[in-house]
Amino acid sequence: MVRVLFAASIGVLLGGIVVMIVAGEGAGVWIMTVGSLLTALFFVVLMLAAAMRSSQIVDPALLNESIEAGRLGIARVDSLQQTRTEINDQPVCLITLTVQPRNGEAFRTKLKRIVSLTEIPRFQPGSRIVTAILVEGGTDLAFTDESPAAPEWASFAVPPAGSAGPILEQEEGIPGVGGKRAKPLLSHRKKGRGGRFALYIVVAMLAAAAVVLPHREAFVETVEAIPQGRFSADLRQPEYLERGLAKLSEKLGHDQVISVYVSADYLVVDAPIEAGKLPTDSWRYSKGSWERQGAKLIQPKSVEEQFAVSDVDWGAFWPGLLEAKKQTELESLDGATLSVARGTMTTSSDHGTVTETTPPSVYIGMGDDYSSYSFRMNGDGSGLVMQ
Repeated sequence: MVRVLFAASIGVLLGGIVVMIVAGEGAGVWIMTVGSLLTALFFVVLMLAAAMRSSQIVDPALLNESIEAGRLGIARVDSLQQTRTEINDQPVCLITLTVQPRNGEAFRTKLKRIVSLTEIPRFQPGSRIVTAILVEGGTDLAFTDESPAAPEWASFAVPPAGSAGPILEQEEGIPGVGGKRAKPLLSHRKKGRGGRFALYIVVAMLAAAAVVLPHREAFVETVEAIPQGRFSADLRQPEYLERGLAKLSEKLGHDQVISVYVSADYLVVDAPIEAGKLPTDSWRYSKGSWERQGAKLIQPKSVEEQFAVSDVDWGAFWPGLLEAKKQTELESLDGATLSVARGTMTTSSDHGTVTETTPPSVYIGMGDDYSSYSFRMNGDGSGLVMQ
């Protein structure tokens, strides 16, 4: 189960990395932090579990039960191999044994144990160790401190390895008093490793998907932008521009705006808090989400400056940019921007103040290190002229 949780934590970490790429650092850093902490936590738990399995920690009550029941024998070390794993700077070794119980037939088995450097002589091939057999008829062993040179064991013969049968695998789980065994939910054996590995991958992917799901629009935009050599959508293109403005209208509850600034990577919109009212906020859109920047620095003087998003043909912007580029010597549209606003003119007379407005106009700016160009066109994409 810990391995499943470890896989899930890796999924959270990977999902955080994806979110940071597609939705920005602000959205992804805290997820990566949580994922990193969980990954480190479950890694430590896994290491502790491995240490417990390799350190021959046996329930004293079970050991006493085995001794009182006479489940003792002599184990001969047939081989000792290091596994390239160390726990607290002590090597974890694979020990192959031939065991002759006091009562019963001999058998062979392999154990993984932490063997401290000072204990290595005790486990050299050919060494004999008095061993407790923890489960009747099983291969679970505990090495005792009793001397194999004691009279009871000195003449106790252990048959040659070749005549003791095949090497038996250790049963999974931790044996307990009365023959009870606490088994893991998922096996640790080599058999079925492919299926478990597939399970861990699925768990990690599901965890990553759960993290990315709230940012799915930014993720989709990034996937769509990758073939264009970008990690975010070009917001000057109609589908992304219209989608972004529609999301802002939903957030505001109306479609009135004062001005719209469009670049490849972000949008900036000044919009009234309420349609037909003067108090105006600035909003910024990038990577699939809008963020309120606060009150507009210079507040509008007249509600006539407002216009509806539907008053502008946003789909005409990209063709307008391409047409404007043809009139220049520029090689690309990198850095080209558009801004939209309506013109207003207020006049005063003896009869009062009159505000006259013009339809929204689009202003295009583009250039490179050596030149710059300005264009203007109508909100429906017509009347493109260089200024």
